Amino acid sequence: MEAIDFRFSGNITPITNGHRALAISDEIKNALYTESEFRKKASKVSTEFIFEKVAPALINSMEQNIAHRLTAAAIRANHNASLYGVNKAGGAEIATEILFDSKLTKVIERNMGRELVHRKIKYLNDNHQPLLIGLPLFSRKPVSPIKNRGHLPDIGDIHSLMRCAEVAKLLSWVHDYDIHLNIFSDGFKYQRACGTPDHVISDYQTSLRFWAAKLGIDKYVKIINYEDIVTHTLGRDQARLRDEIFLNTYYKLTEQTRPLFNPKSLYASFHSIEVKVPHGSELRYIFLSIASSVFYRTGDLGDRIVSRCDLAQNTFTKFLAGLHGELQGETPKYTTNRELIESLIFEAWDAAMKYVAISLTDRKLNIWDKLQPEGIKLTIHGKPEEIQIRPTNSKFPTMTAQHSVGGLIPTKAGVKITCEYRIEREAAKEIPVLLENTSSPHRTSSCVPPIIRKMIGSEQPFCYVPANTDNIYSILSGSYTDA
Repeated sequence: MEAIDFRFSGNITPITNGHRALAISDEIKNALYTESEFRKKASKVSTEFIFEKVAPALINSMEQNIAHRLTAAAIRANHNASLYGVNKAGGAEIATEILFDSKLTKVIERNMGRELVHRKIKYLNDNHQPLLIGLPLFSRKPVSPIKNRGHLPDIGDIHSLMRCAEVAKLLSWVHDYDIHLNIFSDGFKYQRACGTPDHVISDYQTSLRFWAAKLGIDKYVKIINYEDIVTHTLGRDQARLRDEIFLNTYYKLTEQTRPLFNPKSLYASFHSIEVKVPHGSELRYIFLSIASSVFYRTGDLGDRIVSRCDLAQNTFTKFLAGLHGELQGETPKYTTNRELIESLIFEAWDAAMKYVAISLTDRKLNIWDKLQPEGIKLTIHGKPEEIQIRPTNSKFPTMTAQHSVGGLIPTKAGVKITCEYRIEREAAKEIPVLLENTSSPHRTSSCVPPIIRKMIGSEQPFCYVPANTDNIYSILSGSYTDA
């Protein structure tokens, strides 16, 4: 399943246990900066500074974290030696403890126990085989003004990518053979549901690969287009069968829910669907998750958000705020015309059915085991036979950078990279930090990679900093901490 985080904090109210709310309270409903407010508030830093000062600071922080985590894993492995049936811990034992480090993963032993992981790693090492690790993550940044202001990786995504590399680099110290941490970027898989434009997904993957190379971690993590590898692995006939199963599953869900789904009465609709339709609870869950991430065609809303239309941004925000009330059984409080709202609801519902359909299809075909039959699977939402990774240092284990905006907070231990929704940052009057090209006359604009020029041209923030920040350059080039 795509990693969608719905934690709740501040003025965003929870609607279901374990979800971050779709709802936006009245206090911050109009918190997003207008286009003119954004430009007045924003500050700029040069790409040169990012590459020459910030990147080395991030690398230094990663290397320090690796040293600390490796020492801690070795200590735990020796302490737990009897659990592994050894007198003194070796590489397989330390590697297991790395994958059960609470700073890097959320340990749920009932899903994946130490004994099973240890046995697999020891077998691979004894048989001179590489350790394959797979992680479905980094689908894309959705076109969603409450979550972000652009579709390229920012400092939050970069930091998350580096945390993945930490796991691989740590394991490379103790496993005698190659470590392959493959990140299966599944934006095109879920494009069937969300309708995200091709270039949004492609640019995101391209930029992640750029940063992996720039930070010297591309040896340890590989960004793989999930759809490409699935098609290659299955072959033409099986890939065609997969498409057929997906469509049949989607049509079946449509037929089962059509008599029950009423956009004028969502609360009652979902109650009926959960009771009467197989996978009804899953459909409800995904609808709650996906409504804030669909590229809406109704009223050209998605395109208008991309073009920075204040009215479209306002419509999107009020739609989600009103949707929360409906899902709680309250009388709708929309100020936008009802016909538009119902069309948006139908789009979100259709997206949810397609999302569930492709998820069920890949489960039925057992796609994951075909991709990495001997590998270890990391995921955001841990399930049996999976290890749940913490892709950010947030106290919320399933928080992802792709569904938020990265920001910096100075602390006593150093500068902490955080991930929060754009609407939360702008409600707190944080300062968006943009990139600019300040090449000298002796250096042409070609010194700036094309994917970074896209970020400059779109005025997407590289990060946000607190409202009272006096020296942005000092924060950016400071000592980073994962504490």
